[in-house]
Amino acid sequence: SCLYGPSGELLYEAVVDSNSIEFSWSDPSLGTPEFAYQVKLFDDNNVEIFNKYNSVSPLFFDNLDWSTDYTIELTTTNFDICESFIINTIVTTDAMPQPDQVILDSPISGEGEIFLSWDSVEYGSVYRVYSDGSIIDSTLSTIYVDNELAPNTTFSYEVQAINIEGTPGLESEPVAGSTLPLSDATL
Repeated sequence: SCLYGPSGELLYEAVVDSNSIEFSWSDPSLGTPEFAYQVKLFDDNNVEIFNKYNSVSPLFFDNLDWSTDYTIELTTTNFDICESFIINTIVTTDAMPQPDQVILDSPISGEGEIFLSWDSVEYGSVYRVYSDGSIIDSTLSTIYVDNELAPNTTFSYEVQAINIEGTPGLESEPVAGSTLPLSDATL
């Protein structure tokens, strides 16, 4: 027979910080002894990614997907397997931050081509390359060669990082690059 059923109110809190969740709860027992807490975490496809019996508050879930709904299920029972409290709450992680601004290195001139390079930026997954204000390409690399260009011509370049959610960062400051005149080309 059940000696101590859960009583009182189960208070909980889920705090989102970027792509992490801190989940905490208080004891609802109002003096009833020996409660156990089972916590489950489900992703937005209802796939269980965490399940722990005898959990202790608080729990931290780190490195989760950005902009994703997670369901946290908290079950409270005592060891007499009395009636349980079950709480389900949906928590959404923050959107991935905008990528940092790209800083372009000085372009390197070639015959009919200009070599561009830059360091990768946090949250940047793809880079848009602009020439004279128009998008000319996108790349996963931090090196780009603009080729098939007219000799002895100057172009203005900018690069913009985009995160995996499609959020663009600020465009880099423009840098000018010139192709070599045909007479200056090294064979």
